[in-house]
Amino acid sequence: MAGQGGVSYGYWDGIVPPECQSNPDVVSLSMSLHWKIAKEPLNYGVDCVRNCGIGPGMAFANAILKKDPNFGVIGLVPCSVSGKGIRRWSRGNSPYDQLLRKVKISLRDGGELRGLLWFHGESDTITKFDATHYKPRLQKFIQDLRTDLNSPLLPLLMVVLHVPRPWFKGKFADIVRQAQIEVELPNVVKVDAKGLPLNPDGIHLTTAAQIRVGNMLADAFLSSNITSPRKSSDKFHTTDAWPELILRVLVPLSFHCPVQCPILLNYFLLEDHNMYLWGCMYLLWMQGSTFIFIMTLQLAMRTVFWNVLSCLLLQDPLLEAFQLLQPLKTQPPLQRDLVATLES
Repeated sequence: MAGQGGVSYGYWDGIVPPECQSNPDVVSLSMSLHWKIAKEPLNYGVDCVRNCGIGPGMAFANAILKKDPNFGVIGLVPCSVSGKGIRRWSRGNSPYDQLLRKVKISLRDGGELRGLLWFHGESDTITKFDATHYKPRLQKFIQDLRTDLNSPLLPLLMVVLHVPRPWFKGKFADIVRQAQIEVELPNVVKVDAKGLPLNPDGIHLTTAAQIRVGNMLADAFLSSNITSPRKSSDKFHTTDAWPELILRVLVPLSFHCPVQCPILLNYFLLEDHNMYLWGCMYLLWMQGSTFIFIMTLQLAMRTVFWNVLSCLLLQDPLLEAFQLLQPLKTQPPLQRDLVATLES
């Protein structure tokens, strides 16, 4: 449930609505597997770099705190992997194994596992075989996850799949929707996304729709019979996340190998959080000629580049870095290409 609200033609518009703004009582597990103040795009670097947008996660957390100010600190653990059908969310497959690993790491500081937000199913609407097997596979996923996490009644808040527009190639959305509706396992709460507005791609929800889903999930969570945790802000220790800098600055500069470098770096970050420095060193080595090229540009271009780098080091909002780039829109084509790459 990474979310692509505000994404058009593969790029996010950068707009963060009030319902999704950062909150000191909402933290997320970073790529370096440390807690940080959560911010949109919540799934940035976990599942995507360029086309991450608004999802329901931040709206969900903020809605809970608005309705129950004494709820305590909320820790979000982004685990979404786009384009993976339900068969990939099973024991021995990377998405499932990474989910288990991240959840267990997130509990090291004394957190309490309160539930799983599940917004899934588009990939299983393409073939009738996958659609008809969705229900047993989903039920097995829930049962296995509860067993592996030693949480037999782990709440699962599930979004029943919306209906894609006709030009989307998934023709069996109704079968997947019905499978989700028919799941009768205990502590599975459902909200329906049918009828919510979609992006131009005909499949992903708009920003407004993602916020609506987040609010519905929050209402469902608070109305269930789950005891609220005690105030536990001292349990979460936020840290600076160097992978954020790597993914926001170095990966977009991967001119020569735009596919291999991000994939390799993402592998390092996911497989072993102590390996991200090696990933950084590798990327710098691969992009040595790029940095030399950048340093030969005009003084104005160099100044803007280092200003952007400073903003990111200080963890200012990425939009502030974008504002520094706006004057370069009128520069020659070579510089405009670099600006477009930085913005992506």
